[in-house]
Amino acid sequence: MKRLATFEGPQYELTPVQIHPLSRLIPFTSTDWSSNSPIEHPPPLPSFSALPDPIEGETYVFKDINGLEPTLWSFETFIKEDAWKWHRQEGEIEGKGHAAEKGEEEEGGEGSHSGFFYGTLMHPKILKKVIKNEGEHLQFCSALLLDYTRHEVMHADYPGIVPYSKGKALFDRELSQEERSVRGTLVTGLTHHDMRLLNLFEGREYDLLPASVHPLSALAPVSTHSISALSIPEHPPPLPPLSDLPPAVPCEVYVYKFLDGLNPRLWDFEHFVRNNAWKWHGGEEGKALQEEQSEVARRFERE
Repeated sequence: MKRLATFEGPQYELTPVQIHPLSRLIPFTSTDWSSNSPIEHPPPLPSFSALPDPIEGETYVFKDINGLEPTLWSFETFIKEDAWKWHRQEGEIEGKGHAAEKGEEEEGGEGSHSGFFYGTLMHPKILKKVIKNEGEHLQFCSALLLDYTRHEVMHADYPGIVPYSKGKALFDRELSQEERSVRGTLVTGLTHHDMRLLNLFEGREYDLLPASVHPLSALAPVSTHSISALSIPEHPPPLPPLSDLPPAVPCEVYVYKFLDGLNPRLWDFEHFVRNNAWKWHGGEEGKALQEEQSEVARRFERE
């Protein structure tokens, strides 16, 4: 499933579904589709009342309806005209699949994404560990996401954000503008390969959604940025008035899916850096972990 998720990429969401089997199970290795297979006119479906009982399964659902054509896709056309582009005699996958297979060895990859990070990935050591490179192609700046709340995920070190329209259900009072704004880092220059690894790291708890954030500082290289417990102010400077914020810029952000999996308490980055970051990036200042013991490694292994 990890390789399938890498192949499908951030355009798709793995979703539970119920499926009605239309034939008996046969070994996958014995299936051989060709352009001469009888797939142009499949037999008509039985009446719904005659369908076999459904079974539980999962399927990849496309996230953005604006990215779809009205024309219905034809598997028969794909087999006759395009399938050869996706496979070779030796079984390698071309295009996006080929990039997925090569992903573990590649550190670059085409494309440029901007991501807003508000939790563990604000720490440069953790970001570099997740994308498996030193981030020399990346720049970052402090940024602000309005009208979201950042909460502790239950039984976890990391946070999740939800729109304030949903998050306010966790409170018995109205929040201040500061409390319903999320400070984080805007990272620019992320490659497709970086995003595949980030999607695997974040997992099924999060949806990757478009957003707009307000930069609060100039861009600087990620590769030379460092953070320590002493460098994080306990009380960050107050936000400027909303009318004085710089223009918003587009990006993508991981939004937590499950409101009932969040604590009402707002997550605190300073507390994370002081107490828990070492468990994610491998240790420092006398604390050390084997690679397979780090929380980053555990999150990749859970898939």
